[in-house]
Amino acid sequence: MNDAAQGFRTGTCGPRAVRLLLPVWGQRYLRRFFEFSLPTMIAPGNIPALAAALPCTFVFLTSAQDAELIAEHPGCQHLRAICRTEIVLIDDLITGDNHSTTITLAYERAVHAAASITDTCFLFLISDYLVADGSFRHVLARIAAGASGVLAGNFQVTEEEAAPGFHAAFDSGDVALTLAPRALAAWAMRHLHPVTAANTVNFPLSHSLHSNRLFWRVDEDTLLGRFYLMHMIAIRPETDHFVIGSSCDYSFIPELCPSGNVAVLTDSDEYLVVEMQPRQHERGFLRVGSPDIATLAASLSEWTTARHRENARHTVVFHAAALPPALPAVAREAERFIAAVERQLSARPQPHRGHPYWLGAIAAHRFAVARLRDARRDEAPRVGAEADAGHDGPIGYSLATLIAKLRILAFGRAPDVRAWHPRWPDYRVIVAGLDGLLAHHGNDSTLGKRKGTLAVIGHAPELLRPVIAGVGRDARFFQINRFLDLRRSQYMPLMGQFSGVLLLLDESALRDIGSIIARVLPLLVPDGVVLLVAVNGRTDRMQPGFAADFALHGAQLFGPHCRVEDPRFVRAGWLRVAVLRALRRIDVLVRHYPLHAVLLALPVGLLMLAGYAANRLTRSSTTLPDETMISSVSLVLRPARDWGRVPPFGHDPTSWWSTLAQRLPSGCDRG
Repeated sequence: MNDAAQGFRTGTCGPRAVRLLLPVWGQRYLRRFFEFSLPTMIAPGNIPALAAALPCTFVFLTSAQDAELIAEHPGCQHLRAICRTEIVLIDDLITGDNHSTTITLAYERAVHAAASITDTCFLFLISDYLVADGSFRHVLARIAAGASGVLAGNFQVTEEEAAPGFHAAFDSGDVALTLAPRALAAWAMRHLHPVTAANTVNFPLSHSLHSNRLFWRVDEDTLLGRFYLMHMIAIRPETDHFVIGSSCDYSFIPELCPSGNVAVLTDSDEYLVVEMQPRQHERGFLRVGSPDIATLAASLSEWTTARHRENARHTVVFHAAALPPALPAVAREAERFIAAVERQLSARPQPHRGHPYWLGAIAAHRFAVARLRDARRDEAPRVGAEADAGHDGPIGYSLATLIAKLRILAFGRAPDVRAWHPRWPDYRVIVAGLDGLLAHHGNDSTLGKRKGTLAVIGHAPELLRPVIAGVGRDARFFQINRFLDLRRSQYMPLMGQFSGVLLLLDESALRDIGSIIARVLPLLVPDGVVLLVAVNGRTDRMQPGFAADFALHGAQLFGPHCRVEDPRFVRAGWLRVAVLRALRRIDVLVRHYPLHAVLLALPVGLLMLAGYAANRLTRSSTTLPDETMISSVSLVLRPARDWGRVPPFGHDPTSWWSTLAQRLPSGCDRG
């Protein structure tokens, strides 16, 4: 009889069910989960141990597009033999970025949906966790012993180094991977991520500007950790009335366990989870040299809550062998360091309700959701326009609808905006570039109608649908994350099908610009071109660091596979930024108080004049301007003629495609 089962048989008020919640969407994340994470979760001491103790349900929180893949995957079918599974759609929460906010809101929804919240033990899972055997059993045992919540720490390994040899190291031929805690710890310590190294205080070569956990290397088999940010691996809620005012690892414990009855797992023999992350993860935070206590304390003061500061008082030991004799001395060293940091922390912790980070994150998330919803709504009437043409029924109008129509009449609809819209210089680049793309191949019938087909790839590509429809060209639209997640069987038919690609990026996609282009180039016919447009800012701000970020990440385009032509940098200008911010504030005010719209007519008119003047003063340049802010960048990419060292398309297309298929990006190498 396992520990959890024994606890529930002797206890009188334990939970009556277990629900494991996993937010995961996007085929590359699903592949990583099914290939690496799930096999470790179904080891005997993990999910099977939970299912043996209590009624157990595994809940996938995912997109409609991925639901079928999950349901049909052999890993999910095996999971169904162990416990009940559910698939819950969260498309309305998923945006192109802001994953942490989506995950928090998905967890919150799943908790609220449970039949009896306070009688349920929830495990909050992450899709890239590698779990040592017995970890989940010990977590449930803590809940069985009376804890309302269980906190745990982990560390990261470098995916590029760790993944290739993972199955060779642990695969025994079974569907489940049973990883003994010390074996997993030994393997992980050979592949420590650069961020883990940078967070190691007694490693003098590097540190992180924004550490949320600290480590001390005791010996080659032992790592000591002090965590400000811990994962709430399990919670049995004490209440079903709670408010989520910050990310899940900030707010769930204080909201769902207000008594503070929380257990912290401090020994990797009891619980060990290792997280795989790409090498570039958080690279921008890394600096050379040892950490400075004052700088670290200032960073921690910006975000740590009372619970975070309490977390750091616990010592967590990760070890691949018996605890070494040197451990007590290193633990004392860590205690002195944490005490020194604590003395310099701000006197008042940040609140877990209304946390300043959450206010910005939830505002950005709501804007992104609204933008995607508006794009879908704008597209829907066009699909059924002919069917609705004869409709004679009454059309309902509201004040909000009237204001929205007046806004479109006054400023246009992105990207086809009026000359006084403060984004006009940026959108003008897109519209003019689109005309150029379509004109470039519009009269060439070498490959028939396919020659004029255009691909539009971006976070909200549907916004360009009316512009393209107006010039009568065929086009296909791809949301960028969906495009990057295409399986090989979906990607292959797209190769060589497009005369041009319009690629719309925002600042969140710049760091992946090289891998994005690697997937875009094979879509082109010979002599096809890519128009790349990157826009600074998504709401009422223009980030000053955008130019530096583009200079850093744009270096990925320097290589033998494509040529960069005609780069254009559009300057932001203080007046344009001021007009943009003012209009954004007015828009928010009108949304909340629509009756004020009449009073704001004069200020809006003045802002239109200021926007027109600012746009006329805006200049673009073929060299990076000296100003700290630019509002957009555009450039043309042409594949090198000898790309892939293949013959011209007209000579031997079968050989050309065969060779090109060998150069497919790594994410497309599975069906």
